[in-house]
Amino acid sequence: MTARRSARRAAAPVLGAAFALAVAAGLAGCGPNLPPGTREWTGNEPGWTGNSATDAAPVAPPADVIPDIFTTYRFAPGDQLIIRLYGFPDQTRSGITVDADGNVAYLTARAVPAAGHSVAELRKSLDEALAQDYDHPLVSVEPTLVVGHRYYLLGKVVDKGGYPLDQPLRILDAIARARGIETGLQNGSTVEIADFDHSFLVRGGQHLPVDFKALIQDGDLRWNIHVCPGDVFYFPSTVSSEVYVYGAVVDQGSQAYSTGLTLVALLTGRQGLLERAYRHKIAVLRGNVNQPQVVTVDIDEVLTGKVRDLPLRPGDVIYVPDRPSETARELALLAARAFVTGIAGAAAGNYGAPWNVVP
Repeated sequence: MTARRSARRAAAPVLGAAFALAVAAGLAGCGPNLPPGTREWTGNEPGWTGNSATDAAPVAPPADVIPDIFTTYRFAPGDQLIIRLYGFPDQTRSGITVDADGNVAYLTARAVPAAGHSVAELRKSLDEALAQDYDHPLVSVEPTLVVGHRYYLLGKVVDKGGYPLDQPLRILDAIARARGIETGLQNGSTVEIADFDHSFLVRGGQHLPVDFKALIQDGDLRWNIHVCPGDVFYFPSTVSSEVYVYGAVVDQGSQAYSTGLTLVALLTGRQGLLERAYRHKIAVLRGNVNQPQVVTVDIDEVLTGKVRDLPLRPGDVIYVPDRPSETARELALLAARAFVTGIAGAAAGNYGAPWNVVP
């Protein structure tokens, strides 16, 4: 990690210097007086062929799938279950726990392997183990607490970490289990300090668009879908005012927003673009990262003074692609994926969350 970062920085002076020279040359005519025939981006001119602002296609709530956590589940140490023996109701045992070695014990069946086995496989093993003492035993196995299926709540929730998915839960149930969103004081009032515009869910290695602002602040329960095993939720803070830059830039990451920050100033401060960067359609995601407005900028037109530099806002996500994209929607998906991967990877690793967003 350190060596790779050092190598990237070593290449920065060349690319950064070239970018800075272009900035110096191009922005000489990029003040209040633009060259004749040029226009300033105002945010409400989608037909303009220079910098453009378009809304990506609205995202509908994802399909609500109730996970079948039992029929396909494989036991793990710490799981608890009820075991019953058909015809012997007095032999029902609850609270049986898969021990640290991955085994369970029931009646005369001792050290029966359970970890890594399904319900059906464990049932068969118990039947075979009990056959020495019972004629044609028929065992039923019912999981009651499954710690091997977990979901993760990270960022500005009160109790961060992984939780067992031991019963069907919806998103609001999961947040409540973590004792809710952190709060702070603003203008003398207690407010939640999670940035719902930039909060997200990763499921199965994919960014799953969920409008947390609509769900939590507006009460739109269409977004209150069921939690699935391995889900990772991240709620960034509203306290820190940042912008984010990813893609084909020398130095990716987040940085504090400062008044008057522009796109060119940001890219220059991040040591410029990589050689593979596609300079003609740099994306700026603005607003809700799950249903953003997408601003596209041809940086060469900015540097040559044809269009004004784009003023940035707190929370903007800048994505520099390395190839052309046909639609704003495609750019939005690439930018959102880069943001999701970059902003929370380290936080997820601290809690053992399965953090690998599929490119």
